[in-house]
Amino acid sequence: MNPDQQKALMREFIAALDRNATDELAAMVAPDFRFETVSSASGESQPLDREQFLEVLPGILGTMFPDGFHYSCGEALSEGAGGSMQGTCDTVTAQGRPYVNRYHWFFAFEGDKIVRFREYLDSYAVYEAFRP
Repeated sequence: MNPDQQKALMREFIAALDRNATDELAAMVAPDFRFETVSSASGESQPLDREQFLEVLPGILGTMFPDGFHYSCGEALSEGAGGSMQGTCDTVTAQGRPYVNRYHWFFAFEGDKIVRFREYLDSYAVYEAFRP
């Protein structure tokens, strides 16, 4: 894929993630796909493989954020087999608390598929939304 095609796929991926459209996501990711969240929060984020990402994560996120994330995609860059994009979300948690966050997403490509998706986020925004 050329850089413009990669940037378009990144935007399509985030839009499908926002809609919890697992069939669309499955068509975009490689068999050896890995997802990882990177933050400064205590504890370690465990990478998810393709199956966990497509079968487990949607249920968890759907429960925590029943109205989706309302992602907005910002600037996207792509070079070689990698690309990155900035974004935000503005939503409400299942408990009724506002959740507004900023993201930087990294994508690695193999052919026309996403093989790795890494999400960097503001861990304090997560704390504020889910604190006791």
